[in-house]
Amino acid sequence: MRKRKRNIESETNLDLHGVKHQDVDILVEEYVLLHTPPFKIITGHSGIMKQLVIEVLDRHKYKYQDGSLHNLGCILVLSE
Repeated sequence: MRKRKRNIESETNLDLHGVKHQDVDILVEEYVLLHTPPFKIITGHSGIMKQLVIEVLDRHKYKYQDGSLHNLGCILVLSE
C-alpha cells in the first residue's frame, strides 16, 4: 500500500482529499496564514468539507470563489 503524499499539491494548492473533517480547520488555517493568495483549496464535492473551509476563510476575512469554471470541487482564494 502506498502512503499518500502530504496534502499540499503544489505551492499554490491545498488538496484536502483524504483529510478527516476534524482536521480541516487547523490544516486550512495553517495553510492560509503561510501562503499569499491567490491559491486553490481542493475540497472535492463534499458540502461539509467546503463549509469547513469557508468557515476558516470567513474567520480570516479572505475573499474566495466557490468552484471554478472547470472544477466545482475546489475553492479559489482570491488576492485582495
